Amino acid sequence: MMADLAPGSYLVIAHAASDIQPSIAAAMAQSYNATSSLTITPRNRATVARFFDGLEMVGPGLMPVDQWQGSGPVTAADSGLSCYCGIARKP
Repeated sequence: MMADLAPGSYLVIAHAASDIQPSIAAAMAQSYNATSSLTITPRNRATVARFFDGLEMVGPGLMPVDQWQGSGPVTAADSGLSCYCGIARKP
């Protein structure tokens, strides 16, 4: 995915998680996929982390969205969000 991008380019991901509130995440994905022409596939942290292989993580690293720095007072439990967020730079 990053092969053709110049050094110094960034990858920013917010990805549906299968291992944060798993029953809620599965129900959300099933509901979304039933009504959308594009489908989502929740993944566990280790699988999402592989998108960042060979890149330099920025900030707190790959974290649940409610733990991302500066995320404010809303938590994943409050919002129904079950996802990982990460930013990385191509060396």
